[in-house]
Amino acid sequence: MRIIVIAMLLVSIISACSKNDVAQTTKKQQYFCPMHPQVTSDKPSVCPICQMDLVLPGHEHEMEGEHDSTTAQLLTLDSRKQVLADVRTVQVRSERLSTSLRAAGTLVAAESAQRVISARVSGRVERLFVRQTGDIVKAGQALYELYSPTLIQAQNDYLLSLKSVAQAVVQDGQMQGLPDTHNASSPDNLKRFSSKARERLLLLGMTDTQINTITGSGEAMTRLTVYSPFAGTVVQKNIVEGASLQEGAALFDLTDFSTVWNIAEVYEQDAHALRTGDRVTITVAGYPGEEFTGRVGFIYPTVNTDSRTIRVRIEVPNRRGNLRPGMFTETEFRRDQAQALTVPEESVILSGKQAIVWVKEGEEKGKGVFRAQAVKIGSRVNGKYEILAGLREGEEIAASGGFLLDSERQLRGGSIAELHEIQNNKELHAHQYSSVEMPQNLTAQMNGILNEYEALSEALVRSSTNAASEGAAKFAAATERVVMKSLGAKNDEVWRHLQGHLVEEAKSLQAASNLTAQRKAYQRLSDALYLTLKTFKGGKKFYRAYCPMAFDDKGAYWLSSSKSIRNPYFGEEMLQCGEIRD
Repeated sequence: MRIIVIAMLLVSIISACSKNDVAQTTKKQQYFCPMHPQVTSDKPSVCPICQMDLVLPGHEHEMEGEHDSTTAQLLTLDSRKQVLADVRTVQVRSERLSTSLRAAGTLVAAESAQRVISARVSGRVERLFVRQTGDIVKAGQALYELYSPTLIQAQNDYLLSLKSVAQAVVQDGQMQGLPDTHNASSPDNLKRFSSKARERLLLLGMTDTQINTITGSGEAMTRLTVYSPFAGTVVQKNIVEGASLQEGAALFDLTDFSTVWNIAEVYEQDAHALRTGDRVTITVAGYPGEEFTGRVGFIYPTVNTDSRTIRVRIEVPNRRGNLRPGMFTETEFRRDQAQALTVPEESVILSGKQAIVWVKEGEEKGKGVFRAQAVKIGSRVNGKYEILAGLREGEEIAASGGFLLDSERQLRGGSIAELHEIQNNKELHAHQYSSVEMPQNLTAQMNGILNEYEALSEALVRSSTNAASEGAAKFAAATERVVMKSLGAKNDEVWRHLQGHLVEEAKSLQAASNLTAQRKAYQRLSDALYLTLKTFKGGKKFYRAYCPMAFDDKGAYWLSSSKSIRNPYFGEEMLQCGEIRD
């Protein structure tokens, strides 16, 4: 009896195993590309995009090279894949860097070159020599002819004081001994009175030559020519012939344009590059191809709280007078630095709180072996990064194709941080992108992109692959239409870089064949969009939400215009799973 029971149990177990085997064999397994999850096949093959081998789910890490934790930072690529990934290598070099910082600016008149000529005495304008705004006036040039009873009386007082001095000398004869300083009519005291009377004439606008003339003639001038004490261009004229003048009235505004000021607006994160006395190169749209030079005269002590910029005053010689206040300028700050190790900008991958480069270790069985190396970066100059630590001169690194290498490392379990973490690292962000406020027209376009993103998110909340694919196509189209040229060449370059990432991820989502692949592309799209919104400000408010359970508890972020949680990674399964982080 016992034998019969055991036999029946064995038959049951065998039957169950057979059923499981049948189920597993009947279930069709799909191979997919780890780099492009939308590419699938029911049999082993290669990806037509990157030529990587397709793998089964759960075997993503079974790629070229070693896969244990000790070699997680090593990658191998055969020659074919290196060509397809455009992996070029260069040597780390030591060279002298010349820092270059560009900023927008505006020309203004130098404060020290602005003068006001006012009436020193009341009277009537008999004749005007400088007749119109824009006239160039030299120092000592005649401005107008004045009739002034007050000035005539002051001249007579001076002439009378001279006569009094002469009479006192005659009466006193030759002075002997010490003068009588207590006698008001003594020659010495009269001379002092006469000197004061002369000083008064100078203060009223007469020149030494004019005073000497009336001293010689003994007669006061009824009409006095007034001369300019300054040189400059008349920018405002408040005087006409026949007009009565009041003492202190402003008559001419003169500005000397031989030197102008360029007020440049420099982002606060670039403040470390500013030094008083540094040479600066300036260009203006009115004179294409021509450069003007100046020097930093003053760095303003405050930061504009709206634009987050610092004003810098550059003093620019204007010998030909072709630089005019009000002109917009492009300002370039240049400075030579000490010898430093440098690598191409594109070779550095900003990964969370680290900067990563890929060092070529050598060749192994015809395959290139690359190692991820953390480095400390300094200034970014002319398409190159200064390397402060982590590399040696002569080492060979990947100058291009680094993003592909980093993607492979991520698939193998390497520690790759998300794009949003770059923004949280202020030191690295200073070497990445500067934030810029968008004008109203660009803000409207950016809001159009965000509206398409929200529609895409809602499609994933509903777990609708078709709606998500359509939403991704609309998002890509809206993103491709935006042009940032009005924000300057540098900001436009940054936008085009970010725009490329956004469009790439959107199209990857659009082409994905299943919901899991769509949500993975959506995660990358969300991270790239977060970085974009941190860089180009002015659009509508978005919050950053986090789901800790997404992708096997690895966690993932998304953006939302509302603080209410609607999880696009699980949809109705766990609609309210997550929290607002930012």
